Amino acid sequence: MRIINKGYSWAAPLSRRSGDPRYIIWHHAAAKTCSPDDIHRMHLANGWSGIGYHFFVRKDGRIYRGRPIWAIGAHAKGYNDCIGICAEGAYHVEKTMPKKQLEALQWLHDRMHKAFPKATDKRHRDVNATACPGAYYPWKAVTGGVTKPLVITLPVPETKPPWWGKMLTWLKLYKRRH
Repeated sequence: MRIINKGYSWAAPLSRRSGDPRYIIWHHAAAKTCSPDDIHRMHLANGWSGIGYHFFVRKDGRIYRGRPIWAIGAHAKGYNDCIGICAEGAYHVEKTMPKKQLEALQWLHDRMHKAFPKATDKRHRDVNATACPGAYYPWKAVTGGVTKPLVITLPVPETKPPWWGKMLTWLKLYKRRH
């Protein structure tokens, strides 16, 4: 997966976060369809510098960078020094998340925890009085990260290895002595 960088016009200079974030805060857009540009315009209309999230994940699995990772966000009052990740969708009414979006969120979860191993996951509602990211947001699946098991398949030789005969002889001698 890759992260799509957009060139936003910020209404004011962005402030730099000091230190690593304590939390990664997960949101939904509360809109069945919207784009990162829609969010940017909406946040500008709120009087903010622009899009307040660090990442925005579309239903088709595309991941967009919002604010730079070093910048303070504008997504959770009192917790804007944390990373904000928003999923397109209204998961207070939409009961399922598209598979591609879920996989992108899991990938982003894993990537953020590699970058910030001490950060813990919080829903927006865990830090502010809101229902975000919605009752149907697949919290456990997203924060479980990518859980594809590692499977290693070793080739099975078609013929016995050259040491096989010596091994059988050794085993026979061992059995006779014991």
